[in-house]
Amino acid sequence: MKLLNWARKKAFNPSLGAKKVGATSYLQFLRTAPSEDIGAILAVATGQRKFLEARYGVSLLDPGSIQKDSKIICRDMRFFAANLSDDSNAGAEIGIWLWIFTLESSQDLEMRPMGRAIWREIQRGFPHVLIKAQEMDLLSGRVLLQNSVAIGDYNVIPKGLESP
Repeated sequence: MKLLNWARKKAFNPSLGAKKVGATSYLQFLRTAPSEDIGAILAVATGQRKFLEARYGVSLLDPGSIQKDSKIICRDMRFFAANLSDDSNAGAEIGIWLWIFTLESSQDLEMRPMGRAIWREIQRGFPHVLIKAQEMDLLSGRVLLQNSVAIGDYNVIPKGLESP
């Protein structure tokens, strides 16, 4: 039982070093991904952001305003991402990680450059978000992503993570 508790603590309360390694890996993935794929990731991530903002009553586009609850929210998002970690949910998991790294990098000055670099890569997907949302909705037979991205804030970079 102690080993299980230790593993959970490490998974859901990672050290700064572990956060940097995860963010670096995510950034490398984005750098090699085609712009269209990044657009699809952002379409999914935008829908997830709306859900997470409603759930926690916060704005992930203003992550600096979430000081008090950021660790709890990150822990919950990590748990959510872990539950999505099979191949059928890969896009959803990748989208959640965008918000985890966004929140973590906005809360830690050492990680801020990494967050800015991630969002520079995410910007490559901006022109493809609406089309990818429509394609994914057609494949699923639902109209979820189109409604989430239709209001147009998918192309807003979170405060504090804009390129200087």
